Amino acid sequence: MGDKRDMVSWSSMISCYANNHMEFEAVDTFVHMLEDGFFPNDYCFAAVARACSVPESASIGDTVFGFIIKSGYLDSDVCVGCALIDMFAKGSADLVSARKVFEKMPERNVVAWTLMMTRCTQLGSPKKAVDLFLDMLVSGPVPDRFTLTAVLSACSELELLSLGVQLHSWVIRSGLASDVCVGCSLLDMYVKSVDGGSLHDSRKVFDQMQDHNVMSWTAIITGYARAEENEEAIKLFWEMTKGPVRPNDFAFAGVLKACGNICDVDMGIQIYALAIKLGFACDTCVDAYAKSLESDEAFELLHEIEERGIGTSAFTFASLLSGVACVGAIGKGEQIHARMVKSGLDSNQCISNALISMYSRCGNIEAAFRVFSGTREKNVITWTSMITGFAKLGFGMRALDTFHQMLDAGVRPNEITYVAVLSSCSHVGLISDGWKHFRSMLEPDVWMYSFVMCRLCEGGCAEEAYQLLKEMESIGCFPDGVSLNIIIQGLLRNKEDMKAA
Repeated sequence: MGDKRDMVSWSSMISCYANNHMEFEAVDTFVHMLEDGFFPNDYCFAAVARACSVPESASIGDTVFGFIIKSGYLDSDVCVGCALIDMFAKGSADLVSARKVFEKMPERNVVAWTLMMTRCTQLGSPKKAVDLFLDMLVSGPVPDRFTLTAVLSACSELELLSLGVQLHSWVIRSGLASDVCVGCSLLDMYVKSVDGGSLHDSRKVFDQMQDHNVMSWTAIITGYARAEENEEAIKLFWEMTKGPVRPNDFAFAGVLKACGNICDVDMGIQIYALAIKLGFACDTCVDAYAKSLESDEAFELLHEIEERGIGTSAFTFASLLSGVACVGAIGKGEQIHARMVKSGLDSNQCISNALISMYSRCGNIEAAFRVFSGTREKNVITWTSMITGFAKLGFGMRALDTFHQMLDAGVRPNEITYVAVLSSCSHVGLISDGWKHFRSMLEPDVWMYSFVMCRLCEGGCAEEAYQLLKEMESIGCFPDGVSLNIIIQGLLRNKEDMKAA
């Protein structure tokens, strides 16, 4: 366009690049625009922030954010604010900075609220998403179908059936029961709460949906397989194949799990043949059999994959290792290990983690430790697998030594790591050390509080457990019935011991 370029054309070009996954080109165009003497407007800032919503451009996003703050657009434009939330959440998984942007926005419409809820759930904080939804109701914006989809997804992750049922009533009153997205979220929420007896409710939602997509079919099939209503899961799968919706790998994994649950090998082979015909990776089939504890069938499929000359991936071997670990078949685990060495996959981090877990769960802690020691790049899963293995097999001090090495290596523990460490402290009588490690956690949740209270009671520290219970209640958290019962029994035992003394 030569010298006819104006702010509109620059913004349009940057936005076009950003919307078509050409992030580098979007940022490059933004820089050229600045060099040509143009000052960005709100549309331009929103577009370049979207371009920085991928990990590769996250570092540039910090510079863009500073530019936006100085320009004052964060205080005046909702679109810019939403783009910045995505930039931090999607670009660098920084939920804290995304939330700060959200809090600074002077005007927060339903889009901004919904976006923040969605990103909280996607980044592993569904409880914060539910809290945001409740804050939104107080603040005034009326939830739309996207908002309800977001909060239902959070309920699904939390298995929060009680709130989900209330939201279902709201959906019906709002006339959104026929919406596909809302329906899928409701279905997923009920399916993940199947242990609470909600399979019937999930089927009602499924039957009432006017249109089905691959998500709704997969959710209901997986739900029936999880509840071990295997024949119905298989029946639904074949019904799905008769319509226009094509199964995805999750649907195949769900129905193959159902076949494995009832040891219907012939049906499993038919579905496997369909998966191959539709071009799905054989890994899906191996994984499904392995997770259904049908390791013999999984091995047969592995042989067939190799005979057909199809490349075997790390995922295939990891699935098989998970299966043999569940049934304690260490002999088969060693066979898989040998095949991986032959295939050159033994140095793969995912494989190393699976091997450590398999050997630990099969009781061979020294073999697990040899794999751990030979792993060059150790992530939090690698360290946690080794610590958990030591803890479960009674090597408490080795678990704690490994934990301290993990901290020295600069790897941040997760909740599963702390569970193993606290168990080790309890088993070797280092209650004060366990207490110190618990206090080092940034945001222990209700489950972790309950876990520590139970370990304290088991270690004869019922009074400390009771003090922790009061602390827990002071911040609005309450243990479940099982944990509370253990605490009460611990306190009663403590009283009896004092009387005996």
